[in-house]
Amino acid sequence: MSEPLYDDVKFNNVGSNIQYFRKAKGLTQAQLAELTNLSLSHIQNIESKKSESIPSLVALYKISIILEIPIDCFLKDDGIQIYQNYINFSLLSKINEIDNSKNQLLTSMLYKIHELLGLIDNDVSSTDE
Repeated sequence: MSEPLYDDVKFNNVGSNIQYFRKAKGLTQAQLAELTNLSLSHIQNIESKKSESIPSLVALYKISIILEIPIDCFLKDDGIQIYQNYINFSLLSKINEIDNSKNQLLTSMLYKIHELLGLIDNDVSSTDE
């Protein structure tokens, strides 16, 4: 017997994925409810870890439009990682479209941002004394 096509869909993660993306967008539940024209209690129910209900396709669609997230990122267990991979791919595609001189400038700027954020240790100390 073949496995169902929806085997990687984890409906119990829908609410937590929506909550993650809502917070990443800087929205409260009340704001998301207003923007989607869904009730606050419906948004709370969707995001509730205790809820067994699955949101309707219409509700998922409205939420995905406002949060600017593909619906499948809500449904899959690794939806957050899928979206991050999508963003990384999109950024790399855009970077590859830039001519070489601008690409070098962009790379320099990104390294400077990382340095300012403390993500790259630019103080390389020599151990070959």
